[in-house]
Amino acid sequence: MCVCVFAGADAAVLRTTDGKSYEGEVFLEPGNSVSVATGEGNKESVPLSKVAFASFTTLLATLERFGLLAEGWTNLDVGAVSLAGTAGQSNRTMAVRVGSG
Repeated sequence: MCVCVFAGADAAVLRTTDGKSYEGEVFLEPGNSVSVATGEGNKESVPLSKVAFASFTTLLATLERFGLLAEGWTNLDVGAVSLAGTAGQSNRTMAVRVGSG
């Protein structure tokens, strides 16, 4: 199990399903995408459906400090899982705990 936090304050390495890799600050964007602000000043947009992996340098260990997701957002397990995932939000920071199948 991992906790993946999409935030504007944490540096991350993000890998896509097509093998691209980005490093920088990760922001959750409207329209089901994330953007990565790289150190070179570029901002790359990646659809959430193309995110294969995200690793953050400062990981928030638990979801207990997060409240409910804002209106219009939801979390949903995809497929049969033995351990359900969960999500929470604190201001503009969202956290997702991924379950396993």
